Amino acid sequence: MAYSRARQERYVKTKKGKAAHSRASKKYMEKKRKSLEGRIDIKYVKTKCEHGKEVADWWLKQKSICYMCGPKVIYEKAPTRKNGRSNSDELVIDHDHSKKKFIPRGLLCQRHNLGFGMFKENIEELKRAIKYKRKFS
Repeated sequence: MAYSRARQERYVKTKKGKAAHSRASKKYMEKKRKSLEGRIDIKYVKTKCEHGKEVADWWLKQKSICYMCGPKVIYEKAPTRKNGRSNSDELVIDHDHSKKKFIPRGLLCQRHNLGFGMFKENIEELKRAIKYKRKFS
């Protein structure tokens, strides 16, 4: 039986309707997460909401390669998250924190992005770390 739009909107506002809508949304998202295209679509929408359409379009055009790992390691654009919420294999958008506007520089894997952030993007600290590593290797 088809419901009119007004009746459907009233139903969704009830406790039973909210629960049904929630179940349907959850089922829809679970189905989307099973395919790579669906995960890319979800990530695109999330990026668009957080940073705007320009950044989301930029992200979609990028190859899924970490700049520091190089082309030898290819990541999935939107990986699956099995066994909990692990994002170690996910590529993130690197950007300059000193700028007020979010301007992407490139894609980095989570490991390199965190390492780069720990050095506060300070070139002198990075050079000292390289010097230290060379001295004690």
